[in-house]
Amino acid sequence: MIINYLKIAFRNLLRQKAFSFTNILGLSIGLACALFIVMWILDEFSYDRFFKNYDTIYSIKVTRTFDNTKNTDGAIAYPLTNAIAEKMPQVKYAVESTYPSSHVLAFNENKIKKTGYQVTANFFKLFTFPFLQGNAATAVTDPNSVVLTAATAQALFGNNSPLGKLVTFDNQQTYKVTGVIGDIPHNSTLQFDFVIPYSFSPEDYQHVANDWVNAFNLGYIEVLPGTNIAALEKQINQLYKQNNPNDDAKTSYLLQPMSEWRLYSDFKDGKNVGGMIDYVHLFSIIAVVILLIACINFMNLSTAQAEKRAKEVGVRKTLGSDRASLVFQFFMESFLMVCIAFVIALLLVYLLLPSFNLMVDKQIKLPFANTQFWLYAVLMIVFTAIVAGIYPAVYLSSFNAATVLKGTFKASNKLLAPRKLLVIGQFAASFVLIVATIIVYQQIQHARHRDLGYNPNDLIIVSSSPELDNNYAVLKQQLLNTGVVDAVTRTTSPMTEIWNYSPAPDWPGRPQNNNFIVSAMAVGSDFAKTTGARMIAGRDFKEGSIADSTGIIYNKAAMDKMNLPDPIGKQVKFFGKTFTIIGVTDNIVMASPYKQVDPMIMLFYDNKRPGFVDIRLKNGVQPQHAIPKIAAIYKALNPAYPFEYKFADDEFDKKFVTEELIGKLTNIFASISIFICCIGLAGLVSFSIQKRFKEIAIRKILGASVWQIIELIAADFLKLVAIAIVIAIPVTWWLMNGWLNNYTYHVTIQPMVFALVAIVMLLITLIIVGINASNAATTNPATVIKSE
Repeated sequence: MIINYLKIAFRNLLRQKAFSFTNILGLSIGLACALFIVMWILDEFSYDRFFKNYDTIYSIKVTRTFDNTKNTDGAIAYPLTNAIAEKMPQVKYAVESTYPSSHVLAFNENKIKKTGYQVTANFFKLFTFPFLQGNAATAVTDPNSVVLTAATAQALFGNNSPLGKLVTFDNQQTYKVTGVIGDIPHNSTLQFDFVIPYSFSPEDYQHVANDWVNAFNLGYIEVLPGTNIAALEKQINQLYKQNNPNDDAKTSYLLQPMSEWRLYSDFKDGKNVGGMIDYVHLFSIIAVVILLIACINFMNLSTAQAEKRAKEVGVRKTLGSDRASLVFQFFMESFLMVCIAFVIALLLVYLLLPSFNLMVDKQIKLPFANTQFWLYAVLMIVFTAIVAGIYPAVYLSSFNAATVLKGTFKASNKLLAPRKLLVIGQFAASFVLIVATIIVYQQIQHARHRDLGYNPNDLIIVSSSPELDNNYAVLKQQLLNTGVVDAVTRTTSPMTEIWNYSPAPDWPGRPQNNNFIVSAMAVGSDFAKTTGARMIAGRDFKEGSIADSTGIIYNKAAMDKMNLPDPIGKQVKFFGKTFTIIGVTDNIVMASPYKQVDPMIMLFYDNKRPGFVDIRLKNGVQPQHAIPKIAAIYKALNPAYPFEYKFADDEFDKKFVTEELIGKLTNIFASISIFICCIGLAGLVSFSIQKRFKEIAIRKILGASVWQIIELIAADFLKLVAIAIVIAIPVTWWLMNGWLNNYTYHVTIQPMVFALVAIVMLLITLIIVGINASNAATTNPATVIKSE
């Protein structure tokens, strides 16, 4: 019986070629979009799942309160993990690592710059990265050992075994290779090229092992199955308070499961408020919306041709078919059409996947062996077939056989209302997506063109080194002598990042409740001249000024917090030392371009820890002309390190990667949704014109012009689109206003955006109707009347 139904369904598809093509095209595009989104979502949920102990690993997060504001990050005090491991038996392993840092690794003549971590001994027991060579249990127990990824080992040693060989770091310290692990999967939260153990002198270790105040490390734990996490968090907080009873920051520790590291990275007021999961939800909704738009096309086109199928239904009922069998028959037609569309969608995905990966910066492959993927695929097929087929099946099977066979059947006007609602829903959803795309773009441009407080154009950032720091005066002079460099300075972090936060320095007359956090950076002489930072009071650091070693520069946000009307010359206390305020800069945007600038302090650069050399090119100098001259000087003074440089404006642009990705994807899906709507609209207009061919001919005979006939047909469809726009405007405003409120620095939604999109959608509708109607309007009416 089912085979018979399929045969009949297949014959109907072949007999109604235009109808079938239109529906399959819309369904194929909708299913292809949904498949892309499903694969992207599956990839997002796959992060870190390759770890054997995925369900029992937690990262340690800490919330600190300053100025009645709670800030959450991963920076913990060094002694914490050791104390947890010793005193809490429900914790199997507690490990610690630094934030990732870059070093130059050398073996013989091979030199490469790679990024990695310093870690404690149980790192590879907790994180079960597969070892290709070496022993995970002992790989980082020796303080002079290093574990490399396969790609790093290949770059240094070629096809030779690296075990036991010595690798020099930064032309200073030597490490012995004790292990090689497989290359880190793209869906790992931890990304690195090497791992080395923490290495302290006895004096330094004595200091850090008892320092419960400063926090510069990351902590992770693996718990025993069944551990009460809430109770464990309480124990960790009690442990911390015992060791730091005078905590001014009201520090509170919490544990975040590995399943949340990728998708739930955002915290506000000490609570998790989402993160990438918000975009997962967004695109899940978009996938459903696009599928629904395609399904609506199917429903509208199926019911629009009701009169063509009426005689078939009448004959089948006369021959004994009941309504249930007819419903099943029409469902089989929709199911067959969806299956054909799904095969075409898979082909589209296969062909477009490389471009999609390039756009989203992923390495997604069609997961044919993934059961979960096929489960989603089957659900999509069933969902689409049911949603698309249910209304046509119920409606078409309801025809009265006697009425149909007498020739008095006409499609019920009751059918028009739901069909109109479906068209309205289609265009309303498309309107929301299109306007959302425009607002996302406006928000990105708003932040991109924000006053940064400095000039990132023609500003080159080059990593420093101990050798460069020791020869900095020579380096600076030689760079200035090239004729292409206008100014040079040094900073401990790039101009596009903030690496250090600290309690604000103390000052005379400070109110008791004025307790806030500042971002901190050390800078060299000519900082303002080189970066273009604006000095709004006082002066910049000077070359060779001994007094500047105890000088400090604040930004405007810090001055506003301190409420000092005349700060220059005032003295402040910072970590037990006295500093004199010599200058105040305007606010410099170094962190998120969407947020307010944090209070900031700048100290004078010393040579304790290499940072970055910042080089300002002269106006009009082409980078391709300047870079070779800078590189030659760098290599002469710093031969042990490869010359690598970045432009500050390029690094700033990287802050928009996520928003730009969301904007691109939303733009593509919005375009596809309106395209599917147009396909369906063209089909509906075509059916409408066919039913009114005689009326159009008579109107032409009575003197109606082509434009009047187009207006007649277009009026109904333009009304539907206009209603959709009216409904979509408040919905869009509510959704996008909520999204914009996530950013402190954001655009205001302009009514002109709604008006522009509305005009475009109405014009598209008019064009589609006009193209179809003009053919009917230009047909010789005599031919139509004669055939009637």
